[in-house]
Amino acid sequence: MNYNKKAIRLMIISVVLNLASLLSGVFVNIFLWKITSDMLSIAKYNLVMYLTLTLVFPLFSYLSKKHSATLVFRISIIFQILYYVSIIFAGERAGDFIYLLGILTGIGAAANANSTNQLTVQYTEPDNRSQFLSVSGTLNSIAAMVSPLIAGGIITISDELIGYYVVFGMSMILYIVAFGMSIWFSEKSPSGEFHFLNDFLHCPGPMKWVNATQVLIGVRDGVFDFLINILIFDIVQTESVFGAATSASKLIVVLSYLCGSRFINRSNLYKHLRYSMWLMFAAPIPLFLFSHQVSVVLQMTMNAIAAPLVAITLNSLMYNKIESVKRVDNLEELLAVKEVWLNTGKSAGAAGFICLYPLISRQGILAVLLITNLCYVFSYYIYRYVDCRHCTERLKDNKKDGRETA
Repeated sequence: MNYNKKAIRLMIISVVLNLASLLSGVFVNIFLWKITSDMLSIAKYNLVMYLTLTLVFPLFSYLSKKHSATLVFRISIIFQILYYVSIIFAGERAGDFIYLLGILTGIGAAANANSTNQLTVQYTEPDNRSQFLSVSGTLNSIAAMVSPLIAGGIITISDELIGYYVVFGMSMILYIVAFGMSIWFSEKSPSGEFHFLNDFLHCPGPMKWVNATQVLIGVRDGVFDFLINILIFDIVQTESVFGAATSASKLIVVLSYLCGSRFINRSNLYKHLRYSMWLMFAAPIPLFLFSHQVSVVLQMTMNAIAAPLVAITLNSLMYNKIESVKRVDNLEELLAVKEVWLNTGKSAGAAGFICLYPLISRQGILAVLLITNLCYVFSYYIYRYVDCRHCTERLKDNKKDGRETA
């Protein structure tokens, strides 16, 4: 499958960004866990991050439309660098700056998601988008496979928290490299007025259902993004084993993405989403049944097989729906609305966990993981419903046109 030059550059720079993020990102919650030993503090950190994403995403969509996605991309890197500078200087007192850290990383993540979403839609077409996401996912998964192994090794051989600071510093350097690489993307001319509120309140019919899936996925990810790593680390106990296990699972992710790039295309998205979503749903069951190393291996293996296929298919469906309903000048608004609903769901998930945590046992926490994992299953059926209804409406229109012609 052929891609234009900008799409290839987007793949390369996304690998650098993901390496910078994953090198430290997988250990940030572990770092906070070690210095606070407080699950609620970690949940609050993630809640602040999600709320910040929700609130500032429309601002970055406005900047993208009035200036360029490249400007927003650079802003995202600046805030990620500020985030790591803050966490290094805070050190063992990072627990006292939970809210500041959540705000900084939330702003950086919002700017990054905004720019990469727009560049992905601009540089790919429906016919090659699944393949682009598959190849990009494969490269990013290779980075994800290497980074925790490196980070876990550095942290393990270093004294106390020094290894964490070294890893965070390495991420900062990679972000600076990515900032320099942003010269690849040219600025664009401002394009029209920004009507976020109008598209938020009066979005096209299919987008209402897309946004509903984003809320569901957000609720699930708002719990999973931090909780699953804490639970796994609590079982394996050491950073080196945690890093090695994460790297091994990423090798499976790479193979899964490669299979996706080979077999998934626009015509069979639902077929591959159907079995992968159920496998993803089943992944936490081993942790629910027995909490030891075997359960970790089973959970990570099942999730590593399913997650890439779910990501390829669901993201392809989402981008295709957005492209099918967008007008000439409202791509930024539709992507902003989608992200606002996604992070509203994440905020709700994290807030719900904070409310439930004092009331439930460890088995209750695992039950929450299992229940929220159904959100991807619900999303599958929502997309199927939207497409079936669209087909029915189109059939009715064709029959009507036929009668009028007769």
